Amino acid sequence: MGMVVGLAGVLMLFSEQVTASLQGSGGVGIGTMGLLILASIAWAAGSLYSKYKSSEGSTMVNSSWQMMAAGIAFLPGMFIRGELNGFNWSGVSSGAWLSVFYLVFFGSIAGFSAYVWLLKVRPAMQVSTYAYVNPVVAVFLAVFIANEKISSIQIFGLITIIGSVLLINMARYRREKMAEAQLKIQG
Repeated sequence: MGMVVGLAGVLMLFSEQVTASLQGSGGVGIGTMGLLILASIAWAAGSLYSKYKSSEGSTMVNSSWQMMAAGIAFLPGMFIRGELNGFNWSGVSSGAWLSVFYLVFFGSIAGFSAYVWLLKVRPAMQVSTYAYVNPVVAVFLAVFIANEKISSIQIFGLITIIGSVLLINMARYRREKMAEAQLKIQG
């Protein structure tokens, strides 16, 4: 139930952008939205595979292989779309390069390795709540740091997302408490 509520919250959070895209008045195209949905499904499938079928190797090694495979998988699309055409390498500031390195090391290597490790020690449903928390954090950062505006439907979506994460974690908490109570009764 918590996952369904969270999905509803995410849909509310991005409903204005999706509506604009569907009406052709801005936003991303239908094909891009389809790719994002496909990527989300692939991420979920990979997470479940990693949890239940992964090798017993080091978390860092497994994470590295997964990130390298993802990087290689994106190369054909980059060349097909011609994304390097007209790119001016010397026009990239040192601050931008430092930002990229920060994202590579902390956003990807550290963050993804922590995610893979967490999948090994916690239930997949509980670990997946990060996907609902990240948009909430991003919106709050955009509002408070970049002075972005937020609509009432987006606020309601954020509240719904937070509620879904609470639902997911409360269900686990209740199961653990019931198991403890049964052990006390039996013992």
